[in-house]
Amino acid sequence: QPLHVGVHTQPVGVGDAPICLLPGPSLDTLLWLIGLNSFEGALAWWLPENERYHMARWPNPTEIPHTSDQMRMIAMLGNAYLTPIELARVSASSVAAAHRLLNALSLMGILKSSAASPEPTPQALGLDPHEGHGLFRRLRSRLGSRG
Repeated sequence: QPLHVGVHTQPVGVGDAPICLLPGPSLDTLLWLIGLNSFEGALAWWLPENERYHMARWPNPTEIPHTSDQMRMIAMLGNAYLTPIELARVSASSVAAAHRLLNALSLMGILKSSAASPEPTPQALGLDPHEGHGLFRRLRSRLGSRG
């Protein structure tokens, strides 16, 4: 819980050697943590609330500390374009959690947006419109129902 975080830059000349070995490590972990912990649960100012969002690529789950709720939201964003409210609803998460996740994915540069994308169908989200979704539904469909 730092009170202040400072970032220092150092200009280098065209012929100067880099100050560290390049290419450096991925910044995805740092950007993920910044996105999750910034904006106090609100959507970042550059992300319009009424647009739908989709992932351009999957983040590397071994590089980012994530919860099962976050992974569920990531999976939903991999299947369809969703507004933050739709994302929260279909993933059974809070709107603040959806905002934090979208902020993190946006900072990582892997989020696409569309104002014209239609509302996704339950099938696009991998949901059966006639049944609830979740672990027990999937188990019943694979193992069969024994009334």
